[in-house]
Amino acid sequence: MLFSRKAGTSFLMAALASLALSSCGLELGEKSVDQSLNLGGKDLGCLDGGTQTMVEYFHGHASSQQIGDLVDCMGRSLQLFADRTRGEAEGLYSDQELKNFIERYFLKDTRLPDGLVRELMEFKRTMLGGRSDRLTAGEIREARRFLEVIKEQAIRLQPFMPLTPEHYGSLSETEVDQGLSALESAASEIGKRMRGAGQDYEFTRLESLLTEVERTALTPSAAEAIAEFRASIPMFQRLKAFLLSPDHSRILSDEWEPLLTTSSRGFGLYLRFASIDQRYRSLVLANDGLAPGRAELLRIGRDISELLITAIGRRTEGVIRFEEFDSFVDSIDPKYLVVMGHTLQPEHLKNGLRAAVRRGLGGAEPGAIGRGAVGLTQAAVNRAWRLIQDWAEAQRYLDLAFTQLGKRAAGMRIAAESRPARRSQLLALTLEDVYGADQAGLSAPVLAAVDRMRGVIAEQPSLYRRGGTEVYFDSRNVGEDPLFSYAGLSQMNSMNLLSRLLMSAYAEEPARSKTAVVQSEVERLYLDLRDLGVDLRIFDPDSDHVAQRRFLDSNLFTYAANGDELMDVSEATQILAYMISAKAATARVHRRISELCRAPGATPELDFWGFPLIEARCYRKIFFERHAEMWSNMPELSEYYRVLRADPKRKRILEAFERNIEAVSRKQGYSEAPFTSSETDTIFGLLQYLETVFMRFDLDRSGTIGMYEAFEAPDAAFPVFRGALARASGFGGDKNLRTLFSFLLGHGRIPGTIDFIVWRLRGPEWSFEADRGRMIEIMAELSAALKAKERQEGADLALPSWVYRGFSSGQLASEAEQYDENGELRGATP
Repeated sequence: MLFSRKAGTSFLMAALASLALSSCGLELGEKSVDQSLNLGGKDLGCLDGGTQTMVEYFHGHASSQQIGDLVDCMGRSLQLFADRTRGEAEGLYSDQELKNFIERYFLKDTRLPDGLVRELMEFKRTMLGGRSDRLTAGEIREARRFLEVIKEQAIRLQPFMPLTPEHYGSLSETEVDQGLSALESAASEIGKRMRGAGQDYEFTRLESLLTEVERTALTPSAAEAIAEFRASIPMFQRLKAFLLSPDHSRILSDEWEPLLTTSSRGFGLYLRFASIDQRYRSLVLANDGLAPGRAELLRIGRDISELLITAIGRRTEGVIRFEEFDSFVDSIDPKYLVVMGHTLQPEHLKNGLRAAVRRGLGGAEPGAIGRGAVGLTQAAVNRAWRLIQDWAEAQRYLDLAFTQLGKRAAGMRIAAESRPARRSQLLALTLEDVYGADQAGLSAPVLAAVDRMRGVIAEQPSLYRRGGTEVYFDSRNVGEDPLFSYAGLSQMNSMNLLSRLLMSAYAEEPARSKTAVVQSEVERLYLDLRDLGVDLRIFDPDSDHVAQRRFLDSNLFTYAANGDELMDVSEATQILAYMISAKAATARVHRRISELCRAPGATPELDFWGFPLIEARCYRKIFFERHAEMWSNMPELSEYYRVLRADPKRKRILEAFERNIEAVSRKQGYSEAPFTSSETDTIFGLLQYLETVFMRFDLDRSGTIGMYEAFEAPDAAFPVFRGALARASGFGGDKNLRTLFSFLLGHGRIPGTIDFIVWRLRGPEWSFEADRGRMIEIMAELSAALKAKERQEGADLALPSWVYRGFSSGQLASEAEQYDENGELRGATP
């Protein structure tokens, strides 16, 4: 984030503090000459302790009376100076005369440093006009009017201090609105006063002013806050250039009001967003079926859009160029580039922003408002806002639909998440059922969002049991009429929208821009996101094959997989759900195993992702002995393993099952090296794919896949895997491919040449029942082949090679083709 609790109170607050500190009590250690002037007791020394009052004000501890008295004291000191001091000329005073007067009669026994006076007079010139070494009677009168404005706005803001996310998270929605309205009003009123001076202000002068103020701060906390704000000046310079005008070296006289107003509005959006989780239970629902948190998120999105569109409108070209983004990113202190505990590299962030604008927000559009954009345009901002609206309208539809079903079931309004609904129930609802009389006035974008959400309900399986982000694998979830939870469909809403965004952003053919992407386009997406993903500890820095593997996985191991060479919206939605699910399971399981395996008082070594490395033997023991806990989202897999473990006669099968899971999932195969969290992630990816195969193709729920389910059922497995088998083996024709597929299911390994020929000749006699252990055997064989091929420089890594016992796929195919269907060599003499 770009603002800290100590210093991030917007440029407006800096301006207020700078003026107020011009005559606050500053502890410098030098004694002044004790002279008398006929002042009342409340006036004498009234500025002593002013710095502390200001610090307390910004921390929310000073009362309206205290801040009002301080500002009044400043005004009286200026008036008394004008009334009782004779300058070098009538109505004309030097900066030293003002300095001496304040020191003698208002600061008791402290002195103002010359550097601070000089910088304050420069700030005076900007606000009030005139020269930086002189003060006129007219300027003193104007300064007092200015102080009255500051007093009025400071008192108005006082009930809403401090300006921190923690404080604003404790306020009601009405109080937040009032506080941010007061902040923006203060910025506007002060900006109006400052623009009349007609003087520009160099950012170098602001840096010098803050340096002087920092040196004279009464407390270490005050000095730290000022130093932090001073260090942020380069960022504010670039932000000012980004939002107002390209000149980042100064603030022009007519820019004060828009600068302060825009800064306060931007800071208000930050406070809203940073405190939203504290103020609202959820962004997706509430007990009455509506979500005030989501309404707040929409409001923030709309206001950000308006802020950006206004900034773009100030550009003659109608675009904020990427070079300006780059300069802004370069100006950000690295400590503000920390996301989820990880620091983003500026170059990676800049490249990611380019990809987000050109691809994510450019979509399928060509030219300067699309993929050829040179920066952020109004069209891109509008696309982003439409995406947010699409998500929100689909979510609102779910709110109202589940609430309506809850009313019907219980006769009263109940929490939307408390009762799951069947697909048939949800699809039976009409627009009138959901929206009532309002359905006649629904706009086209709302109807489009509703159609998209109903498509998700109609086409997607039920991936989630209740809440959480782990996909739940249960055969009852994948029938003709599965149960959907509200929370599960809410997650599917987000992932479906992201998948559609992927299509529009990366599909190179217009005809596919809403439907599907090819592997090379997924690879382009990965390359665009890779560096940021590594920074965020999402992607493995040592793997260059993530895109190819996820593309293959989506084509083979999702409920929607059809085996073609495209990733469509349904496949993308599900593979995204699986990836998130594996990450969530890893966080749960890896930490739990680490806790159980860690010796008392030991500090574990951490892997690249910040998780503990776990000794292999202990990992295996916990992972398999506590399978019901570890695989809590895969109950049928856990039951399969329980039965296997309970049967002594199947010990060798059990050992092979355990070993193969590790052989497939670990970079080094089965190994005594410590387990990393990345390997846990891969294990859960594998197990999810395994369960998907059985949820989808084990039609009789026997726990095995036989001939009918593999080849003859309406949704048989072979058509899904046929294309992958053909590309990997080099075989042509269904007979060879059916032979290969059935041999794998029957034997759990890649066939040698003679094995293949004999099995092909026995075609009418094929019989097999492949259980989960057999499937893991197949995956282990293919994984070993893949790893062997990856070690070959320049190899095509999209699919594993069929290398087994010294025979390449080409040899296997060519030798098999020498035999006819009767097993006789072609062309042989009888």
